[in-house]
Amino acid sequence: MQESLVVLECLRRSSEKRILTRVYRQLYNPDFYKPEYSREIVDALKAERYRMLESEHLSELKSAVAAVLGAVYQVEFKTDKILGFLKEVDLKAEELSDFPLEIKEKIDDGRFWHLVFYLKPWKAYFPTEKVLIWDEGIYRFSPDGDVKSFLLEGLGLRWQKGRITLDPSFKAKLLRPYMREGKPIHRSSLLNLPMERIISFYKEEEKRFKRLLSLLSKPSEEADMLYILQRSLEKTLACKYRTSTKEIRKRLKLIQAD
Repeated sequence: MQESLVVLECLRRSSEKRILTRVYRQLYNPDFYKPEYSREIVDALKAERYRMLESEHLSELKSAVAAVLGAVYQVEFKTDKILGFLKEVDLKAEELSDFPLEIKEKIDDGRFWHLVFYLKPWKAYFPTEKVLIWDEGIYRFSPDGDVKSFLLEGLGLRWQKGRITLDPSFKAKLLRPYMREGKPIHRSSLLNLPMERIISFYKEEEKRFKRLLSLLSKPSEEADMLYILQRSLEKTLACKYRTSTKEIRKRLKLIQAD
């Protein structure tokens, strides 16, 4: 059998000239999978009993199907790249109940599409068709679609016409341990830890918050999250050492200087 990369290149070239009809059979190629999984996956595909496969095998199979979809449609599956595309889509979004026909018609193979639907949810963006598949949601971007803002589940982000913002309810959930009634608070659960451990904990949270902010169209609009986190750290250390936050700021500056 041909190497999987050769198969994918053949699919890419063929899809430019004609409708593909025998795509499901290409997944019989064991080179798509780890050697220890390949035989079981291929046997299950041939018998159309892939629903009986264990999660590790299904993960391998899903990666293979993603590679095929990527070759035929130039689809993007990496979240960061999808968000990059979405920031450039200054169009209206229309929610669909199924894959658009222009996508499904390019591969006229019912067994393949049954497999694709079984392996969902997907997070994928089809740049050519301007179609986003995000978990159970399917969206088409076009000038005459319905104006729609939708939540990017799992990230806590919201999209609307090229603008990615932080979902308010998700932000509130993130900040709940660090503020009350709109003001930063200390974290009592950390008070018994050494100072170094407390600072390390907050630094990890800061990295997480900064990573999230980097995905937004305008990170500066949510920069108060970092301020709240910093004040919460100061209050936690002030409570631990029974001193003022002003004194703690001095100590932290000395630590940072070192």
